[in-house]
Amino acid sequence: MQEITKIIKTIQALRDKDTGCPWDREQTMSTLIKPLQEETDELIEAMEDKDREHIAEELGDVIWNAFMLLEVAEEEGIAEKSKILSDVNNKMICRHPHVFNGIAANSKEEAIKVYSEAKEKHKKSH
Repeated sequence: MQEITKIIKTIQALRDKDTGCPWDREQTMSTLIKPLQEETDELIEAMEDKDREHIAEELGDVIWNAFMLLEVAEEEGIAEKSKILSDVNNKMICRHPHVFNGIAANSKEEAIKVYSEAKEKHKKSH
C-alpha cells in the first residue's frame, strides 16, 4: 500500500501548478484517452506474446494511467479517489456473492452464472 501512496504523491507533484511538469499539469480526462489506449494496446500485445518482462512493464504503465485518471477525476470534481476505489471494490464484492455471501458456485461455469446474475441485478438497481 505504501507504493500506492507514493504513486499518488508523485502524480500530485507532477501536476503541481507551480513546480510540476507543464505537460502533466495540462492533462485532462480527454487528453488521457490516447495514452491509456496506447498503453492498454501495448499490454495486450505483451500478454499475447507471453512476454513476462514486457507484461510487467506495460501493466505498470496502465496502472500509472489509471492513477493519473483518478487524480484528474478528483481535481475535476468528478469524484474523490477514495469514493471511486470504494465503489469499484463494493461493486466487485456484490458481483461475487459466491465468494462473499455464501452462494454456491462449484465450477467456473457456475461462478460466471452467479456473477452475471449479480451484475444484471446491480445494473437494474442503478
